[in-house]
Amino acid sequence: MKKGISKEMEIREVMKWQLLIAGAVDAAIKGTESYIRHMELTHQQGERRDCS
Repeated sequence: MKKGISKEMEIREVMKWQLLIAGAVDAAIKGTESYIRHMELTHQQGERRDCS
């Protein structure tokens, strides 16, 4: 008969996935913030060119 995984192993597995997901979400947020800053700078540079 196959034994189920222990509660401790289950908790460790869940925590591992939580950390993985949290890392991915953090990377996505940082990437989005970086993209927004890039677009704002691009927009500001465009406005400066229009004023010249």
